[in-house]
Amino acid sequence: MRQRKAGGGGNAGRKPAATRLITSLSTFGITDAEEFDFGALDQYTPKDPNPPPLRANTIWFSGTEEDGGFEVGLSPDIKAKVQGVLEGCDKLDDKCYQEARRVIRSADFEVDHRLERRHFGHMLSKTIKGGWAIFVSFAATLYMSWYQKSKDLAGAESFMFIPVSKASEAAKFATATNVIISGGGNAVATITPTPEPTKLKGTHAPTVTSVTAAHDGLSPGDLAVSLDADLASRVEEIMRRSIDCEDGIAFDREHPSRKRGKSRLGKALCAYHAVLVNMGSSLSDLMETDFGTLNFGISTASPDEFAAYEEAMEFMDDNAVLLNIPATLAKKLGAWMFALSIGVIVDDKPLASMNQIPATRVQMATKPSKCPDPEEMLIMCAWGEGLDDCELEPFEGKKSEPRCVDDGTELSHCPCHTPPDIINSYITPQEQQSLRILDQAFKKFKVPEAKIECRNHFFSAPKKDADAYGAFSVERAIDIWCKDNAGKELNGEPGKENVFWTWGVTSLGVPDRSSFWLRATLNKAGSAKLDERYCKKALHKGLEECDKDRIGTHGHTASIGDIDYHVDLSGVKARLESPPWDEKPAFPPPEFLPGKDTGGAGNQPECWPRDGLQVFDPEFDALINAYCQDGKEIPGFGRWAENMFSYPPKGQPQWWEREGGYNSHLVMGAETINNGAKIPYDNMEWCEGYDWKMGHDDCAYALRKIRATCGRGPAFGSGKFIYRCVRYMLYVVNLRDRPLGSEPGDPVPPEIASALSIE
Repeated sequence: MRQRKAGGGGNAGRKPAATRLITSLSTFGITDAEEFDFGALDQYTPKDPNPPPLRANTIWFSGTEEDGGFEVGLSPDIKAKVQGVLEGCDKLDDKCYQEARRVIRSADFEVDHRLERRHFGHMLSKTIKGGWAIFVSFAATLYMSWYQKSKDLAGAESFMFIPVSKASEAAKFATATNVIISGGGNAVATITPTPEPTKLKGTHAPTVTSVTAAHDGLSPGDLAVSLDADLASRVEEIMRRSIDCEDGIAFDREHPSRKRGKSRLGKALCAYHAVLVNMGSSLSDLMETDFGTLNFGISTASPDEFAAYEEAMEFMDDNAVLLNIPATLAKKLGAWMFALSIGVIVDDKPLASMNQIPATRVQMATKPSKCPDPEEMLIMCAWGEGLDDCELEPFEGKKSEPRCVDDGTELSHCPCHTPPDIINSYITPQEQQSLRILDQAFKKFKVPEAKIECRNHFFSAPKKDADAYGAFSVERAIDIWCKDNAGKELNGEPGKENVFWTWGVTSLGVPDRSSFWLRATLNKAGSAKLDERYCKKALHKGLEECDKDRIGTHGHTASIGDIDYHVDLSGVKARLESPPWDEKPAFPPPEFLPGKDTGGAGNQPECWPRDGLQVFDPEFDALINAYCQDGKEIPGFGRWAENMFSYPPKGQPQWWEREGGYNSHLVMGAETINNGAKIPYDNMEWCEGYDWKMGHDDCAYALRKIRATCGRGPAFGSGKFIYRCVRYMLYVVNLRDRPLGSEPGDPVPPEIASALSIE
């Protein structure tokens, strides 16, 4: 960046327009305009060869770090309105810019449903300073540049590509007093960026209040959400048309409903995100929500709903940076928006002027009547490295002592112990004495050591996120669970009362193949409160001492004081009604449930000779996607293997073609006790509740298990495997001296024919 030269005329010493960038200097109180040069306009040509058709009144966003920028599209009606604005301008000036910007800002924002929006949000928050509004300003000024060049937008793109470098430079639209726009070597206009308008569009700001007396279908403890009628209609319309997105599909895949095909939590997440990104434009009234003195979160009813809530709050964290929403407000906004998204999309309740968040979904934050005695519980802040009990309250100038930030938790505004170098420039001698007292208390305070018992369970769960295939690791779950359950009281006899939660374990890339559980129980009669620091220290120490040098834990019990903290494991997917210490038979069964007539051993893949060539991951994934489908009927293998599925299909190019005329492909099938399979387990109660139809994830895991056991490496081996009440078969067929498909049927190898009972 260079300072504009004072005095003198002409262009002596100046760079070409395509690279010139003039910035302002505030030194000595002098303020100058900044210049934003678009450079060569053809660099904004869109790169996406297949942009989607856009709904009316829409501005669309896409882009990945690999792309090096953002794709932005305006629906044809919005582009036409911008054309009309520019045609009506006497000249391209600030007034013209503000009107074009107003038109674009009135559009609904939509993020490419093909993207993982978490990653897109991270990319935005770290590269764009100024938020979604920067794109609005960028589009308005770029269209002005195109119009200045051709006086007609008919040839201008509805879609544009914005390089990250240019998007980052455009942050000056949010900070500069004046910006000179130039493009393609020509000056276009001087504009005056203005703050985002805060005027309400509706008749009143949204309000969230706590219900104290029953009225109008509301009960005490509910939250009442009051919305302007037009805003309610607008929010619901955006929610219902935005239920399909990549994040939602991925979420439902990772958290499948027991009622196959019925899960809508992923769709609710898509709807939630669509509303969130429009808070900077057509739904800006949501930013003005009045919560009064309320401080609350959402109480979830299941592990899947908890996971959805966690993901929703991550979305909010990313967009709070873009929209400049304070952290405390973002938490409350995210909570009630999530609750309404569940209501509209999962429970199918329309939004109205008055909306209910049931008390069962509300988790109110309360402030304690007094802070804990520092000799019993020393509160830590600003130390980092996982040592903090709370965040340090921001302060300017002198304060009597550091305090926890007021976030609605039980430690809000309590005195906390912080490193002296954080505050030493602000404190008086008297305050230094206070710190010395706290230092002495800290020296007395020590978390007792935990007694560890390793469990050596048959199953395992990943210790770290890097090994969890996108699911929860035990380390991450410990930190969340201990924090969420801090202060809960256990009463009664040892082991009788449990505080627990559960998470699914991903195996072979398929979610919910087993589960791990975090649990707290008393180890002697009486009562005790769960302490967050004791809980974390105990469980993390168990991870360190047990299963050393392994990526997975096989469970442990860690005891501190009167409480035992457990990592339990189960072969059953995560469901609260069937914990490993009180397991109840119901579908789906654990993988290693004793098989019928196996002497107590679990069913394992049975392999046949390796006579096929190697199958690589992309090929095998394509096979799974073609065959494994939720809700598909399972017809059995067939008397003559007529129900088996071939991949690649006949008539399509095969995976292998070898010397001697060989072609090869894979054949797979599935059968149940309803169409030929033998009884799979000694205890068939584990199949109760099963609809006897195919599940994508179960099928995918079974085929991957056969491949992992029988078919990895340079030669592919065939096999069969009983898994979750279904017998699966996968085998290779080698065809010689004839084109594939020239004769009906496939030759079946002898060992396969025997398994299929073909004479």
